[in-house]
Amino acid sequence: MGNSLSIHNYERDWFEYVRKGQIVIHHADAVSLRDTTVQLSNGSDLRADALVCCTGWKCTPPIKFEPEGISEEIGLPRKVKSYQKIQDNCVHFLYDESSHKQGPEDQGDQDLKSWAHAQIRARCSQLGFLPRRTLPEDGKSQVRWSLYPKFHSDTHLALDDREAPYRLYRFLVPASPRFLKLRNIGFIGMHRSIHAVIVAQAQALWLTAFFEDRLREKLDSQVVIRETVLHTEYERLRRPRESGGSGASFPDLMFDSIPYTDLLLEDLGLRILRKLTLWENIVQPHLPVDYRGLIEEWRAEKVKKEV
Repeated sequence: MGNSLSIHNYERDWFEYVRKGQIVIHHADAVSLRDTTVQLSNGSDLRADALVCCTGWKCTPPIKFEPEGISEEIGLPRKVKSYQKIQDNCVHFLYDESSHKQGPEDQGDQDLKSWAHAQIRARCSQLGFLPRRTLPEDGKSQVRWSLYPKFHSDTHLALDDREAPYRLYRFLVPASPRFLKLRNIGFIGMHRSIHAVIVAQAQALWLTAFFEDRLREKLDSQVVIRETVLHTEYERLRRPRESGGSGASFPDLMFDSIPYTDLLLEDLGLRILRKLTLWENIVQPHLPVDYRGLIEEWRAEKVKKEV
């Protein structure tokens, strides 16, 4: 069951098994195994015929980058201890209006994160509310859902001891001007998506073009920083923890895989409407087969530019 998507793809609602006590939740760690017994950290012993470890995965790379603090410049997620530390470390990119004439008016030195929230609120007003789940006191009644405003809230989305999110341009490369110039590091697959094949191919092509300095347009460091914060903040609001999402830690593209792929293809100068007709592009889903020949298209574009 894709529970983070709120998809029930079994004939029976497995939450009913929980309500009936056929599935029991233990808030403890498994500390040892003995024959057919699992010993828990709370002192309980459970008899079990099988042990299935669904441990998930860590969104942080297993590689330690040195010197100390460079991971922050790269834009990797990290543990945070307080809201103030989040502010100090990852959201105080300042927007320089003089360096980008098409930017928002009267921004000056306004905190770019606040500007990003304002942009998101203006374009996607529905993201101004978070779902709130209220569990029944008797344990039997229906779970109630309600919405409450989340913009201008004093509660930051990344709570204490959580991780600050990735801050990568296009969710792929560091937004730092120094690393944009070096063009020697990138990250593929640091996201959640149900369109893994489509997204992975587009990401690989984009990174190849980035390393070879063959993207459609030259990257402006101010624009890169601005769009990086805008997109990562959008992910935090689009798929928050309160709705089972992971946007506060890394890009959660469950509902945005195709628009994200379109963004990468536009950077490469490739067509995003993959169907034969406009009507098909509107009413039919885009599948991996629609992206057949993507590499050949990109090679053809390279030849055109070289001629």
